[in-house]
Amino acid sequence: MRILRKRLRALHPSALERFEYQRAHARVVEVRGASHAAMVSHPGTVTRMIEDAARTTAE
Repeated sequence: MRILRKRLRALHPSALERFEYQRAHARVVEVRGASHAAMVSHPGTVTRMIEDAARTTAE
């Protein structure tokens, strides 16, 4: 699972990174307004992703 930060200006996910996520069948969530520290700027979104990942892995 991967969070893409939409507001981050210094680094943008390259086409290669996106290809790698697709190849790994990773769930990608793009969060508008998220800073480099998405867990600080959008803690609820990150928490839900972690909980979803834990539930999915436990099945």
